[in-house]
Amino acid sequence: MGLFAPAPWNKTYGNVLVNNIITDNGLPGVSMHAHSPGASLPDNMIAGNYISGNCADTDDTATSGPTGINVSGGTMERAIRWQ
Repeated sequence: MGLFAPAPWNKTYGNVLVNNIITDNGLPGVSMHAHSPGASLPDNMIAGNYISGNCADTDDTATSGPTGINVSGGTMERAIRWQ
């Protein structure tokens, strides 16, 4: 599942990812990326999901290993990892 703000000053907001089963994907289970200056991801919610067995992100927001949720804001990145 992905929430993206790809261009300058884009916003992706008010999304609710609740009660999903997110397993065995070739990338992180959930990705939230603000790729450009001024892009933002406010007021999104990820709750009550089963996230397991997802792989690493190997592209521009690379993670060091299997990742459940990858949140990236360009130069600031945080990945939540489950194994």
